[in-house]
Amino acid sequence: MRYSDDSSGFVSLQEMIPDLILEIRYRTDYNFTGTTVDGYEEPLALMTKEAAACLKQAQELLKQKGYCLKVYDAYRPQCAVDHFMRWAADLSDTKMKEYFYPGIDKEVLIPEGYIAEHSTHTRGSTADVTLVNIETGSELDMGSVFDWFGEESHISFQDITEEQHRNRTLLQETMISCGFVPLEEEWWHFTMKDEPYPDTYFTFPISSSAVRARTMRVSESCAQCLYDKQKHRKDDPAYLAEVQRIIENRSEEDTAPYLVYLFGKEYEKMFGRRPSYRSVRKQYNSLVMEMEDTLVKSIEASEDSLKKALMYARAGNYIDFGAMNHVSEETFLSLLNQSEMRPEEEETYASFEKQLSRAKTFLLICDNCGEIVLDRLFVQQLKKKYPSLNVTAMVRKEEVLNDAIEEDAYDVHFEKYARIITNGSSAAGCIAEMLDESGKEALDTADVILSKGQGNYESLSGQGRHIFYSFLCKCDLFTRRFHVPELTGMFVEEK
Repeated sequence: MRYSDDSSGFVSLQEMIPDLILEIRYRTDYNFTGTTVDGYEEPLALMTKEAAACLKQAQELLKQKGYCLKVYDAYRPQCAVDHFMRWAADLSDTKMKEYFYPGIDKEVLIPEGYIAEHSTHTRGSTADVTLVNIETGSELDMGSVFDWFGEESHISFQDITEEQHRNRTLLQETMISCGFVPLEEEWWHFTMKDEPYPDTYFTFPISSSAVRARTMRVSESCAQCLYDKQKHRKDDPAYLAEVQRIIENRSEEDTAPYLVYLFGKEYEKMFGRRPSYRSVRKQYNSLVMEMEDTLVKSIEASEDSLKKALMYARAGNYIDFGAMNHVSEETFLSLLNQSEMRPEEEETYASFEKQLSRAKTFLLICDNCGEIVLDRLFVQQLKKKYPSLNVTAMVRKEEVLNDAIEEDAYDVHFEKYARIITNGSSAAGCIAEMLDESGKEALDTADVILSKGQGNYESLSGQGRHIFYSFLCKCDLFTRRFHVPELTGMFVEEK
């Protein structure tokens, strides 16, 4: 299971099926919560392209019989599901009980599965629908209202009229014939049988801009953040004008690390070399190396030393003077002490180990100083468990803030455990098009790749490569993307 804010695989149902009827209940206050639900910014219905095509087929079949689909809900962002969970936990809020759950105590909604922390809707290929008579414009009677909590909503519920049964059967048979699977407990709920993202839960809000701007890798909010950081570093009108020009002329495929690389080139043209972070890099490399004996003892004493080393290395991703406005040694040490894998990451780790067990080559794409010491401790455990594995570690070729370069790799003795290569530039990410020949070969031929940090994630994700990513969410873009608090560690797999 993973989270994503990538809406590139989604379409607007209104655009794909213009004669569809929409009644997006969660955009209104007429739903079981009694309020507009988080994430429903506009009264739209979005679905994956594949599921929308199946729904269009169902619509065409129904029109031949004089009926039309009405959609109550389709894609549902994770923040909406979280809203449902908070509402269900508030037992004092029962203002909509008489309309949706008069026969059920609110305290049982979560235990009995009416409300859950994850929903198939969030994977983008589920729709809640009913039927409308085209001639009269009236909904067909299905024997219960949409979102009724109770056995009356079950497909198999027998205490309904023949007409209600016929209507349910027509809806069920049509949707099944078009590639959907029904849910026994909800006559209105259908999920595409071969859904394209069975393990991905999406986080982007429901809005027209989410679909229109889905191919822009640097969003407007991210672009503003990039500008603000440059202004903080050099509040010069001429320089900021060039920064703004670069941002405005960015292409759909340009990433934040690439834009920052371009900013750096403009800075050097106007002011000469950027301030060096060499002293900072040495400070944090030394800090972590002084802790090495204690960390190694903790790693060796753990039940799974490779996992423990991996989590320590992720905590080290905090040492980032690019993403963080302030880096605190106290916070870093606190994160090290909290370095545990969350239950939902265990599946990713199992896949990681499975891939390693049959791999011959491994590429680690490093990120920051200090963190690189923990990366080396991780590689030491990796080599212990898989002694025949050929390991390559990639660092930045040139200085960019406090990112690790070759000097850092050799200062922390990384060359004893891995072949050291660079990304070919001062870009704060692994930009495939900018790699030198050794970098391209390593990226293209590695059996397993572990990429560290937000910048590397932004540079490499969505390109069709099988990569494991490990990082802390250090900015609003990533906390929204993965729907987690700031400084939450992520270990995700992209296939």
